Amino acid sequence: MSIRINHENTNINELAFIIDSYDVGAWTPERDGKGKCTQVHIALRARGAESPFVVRIKSRERLDELIQLLKQYGDMVWTPGETSEN
Repeated sequence: MSIRINHENTNINELAFIIDSYDVGAWTPERDGKGKCTQVHIALRARGAESPFVVRIKSRERLDELIQLLKQYGDMVWTPGETSEN
């Protein structure tokens, strides 16, 4: 699902948390870490947070959907090929 959020009358600083770093990895339920991987995890480390916020993606379809949405909204913010770290 995708929605455009209008933050016009909202203090964005109260809604957003600053991501200092993130990691992406494949996850397996096997304790030894050697079994078949079944999920993609995205660990977001927010400024001031003690533990990371982890997004677990459990299907290829959801992963592809997320990638396409990130590209779609990224193109609304930056022109294709533009780089910015603002």
